[in-house]
Amino acid sequence: MIGEKGSILINTIFVFFILLILSITLLSISLTNYSIQNVYVNSKKCFYISEGGLELVYGKVVEEIQRAIKYGEHKLNNFLKFEYDNFIENEIDKELMGEDSIYLNVILNENGISYNLNKKNIEQKLNEEFQNGYKKFFLEKSKKYNFIKDIEKINGNGLKIDLVDDLVYIENNRIKFKISSLYKKRKIRKEITLDFYIKIPNKGNVDKNTNEFIEVRNWIRRR
Repeated sequence: MIGEKGSILINTIFVFFILLILSITLLSISLTNYSIQNVYVNSKKCFYISEGGLELVYGKVVEEIQRAIKYGEHKLNNFLKFEYDNFIENEIDKELMGEDSIYLNVILNENGISYNLNKKNIEQKLNEEFQNGYKKFFLEKSKKYNFIKDIEKINGNGLKIDLVDDLVYIENNRIKFKISSLYKKRKIRKEITLDFYIKIPNKGNVDKNTNEFIEVRNWIRRR
């Protein structure tokens, strides 16, 4: 009788340990699955925040283009106000010295000197003045510095926006730069890079939707 009770007790303890091991195993699997799921969710969250950083940059670039247009118009107005008359006089002098001017033709007669403007070329000159001012907004040293800093001000709350290598330059008559959007949370890191191309508009074409001046390429997701 005592032997039977001892056998039952041993079997009960054995079953208890088996159940305990199974419970621990199931708990471990559940915790592992939870951990994996948590990492996946956080990874996705980091990715979306990083991608959202690029959307914030896009909106900021739209603002910067609008400012560049105003700067180009300011430079053009200064040219018309302070430099245009001297420019025309220099072109007249070129004609009188026997050089051909593409901007005007000098006419000599008994009444003195007069000239006819080549309106197409004058318009092109004015457009160049506007475009030079527009490009300087992005490329001139101090202006470029301010542009980069304005873009990178988007940083915060784990999101880091970087204009890669501080490179802003002309490629195929467009202003190009690369943006990196990085978000980190604990050990999870998600980075996306994107190339921005900004078109250089003509002075008579600045009333278009600013979004039409922006082209993005080479979307790359980095771990």
